[in-house]
Amino acid sequence: SHHIRVAALTALCSVIEKLRSSDELDDGQKKMRDDLLEKLRDHVRDEPAFVRQHCLQLWTSLVIQKKVPVKEYLRVFELELDRLRDKACRVRKDAVTLVMHMVLNNPYFVIDSTRAQIEKGQNDAKTKLVELRQEHEKLNKNIKEDKKMEEKKSQSDD
Repeated sequence: SHHIRVAALTALCSVIEKLRSSDELDDGQKKMRDDLLEKLRDHVRDEPAFVRQHCLQLWTSLVIQKKVPVKEYLRVFELELDRLRDKACRVRKDAVTLVMHMVLNNPYFVIDSTRAQIEKGQNDAKTKLVELRQEHEKLNKNIKEDKKMEEKKSQSDD
């Protein structure tokens, strides 16, 4: 039962991905895509925990690949907010992951320039940290050498 449901959901998701990747869809294909997305949304609500978890993982992959229609974003976001209160810990974890990816890939939210600035600042901080560690190591070596010299001087004076 578990494997059959997961396989069916995976097949459903691959059909949705194919329909989302094509730019030239007729009205029937668009309706089929929207119906399949609705089915995927419904499975997250009514199925056992492993199916809810797998549905959230599939939604996350669709969000990462930017294959969720803009008009579906709000519905998916509402769905995952419901899953944040799910009784199964694994489902809640995947709901948090989906929320994170939806925020990062939100078509209405301009984060790319901010993200680039944050990543640049993070890389600069990492570079500075490496430089400071190297400088710290050099200072420690110099201190050890100075101590050795002092010990030699004190031994030679005795």
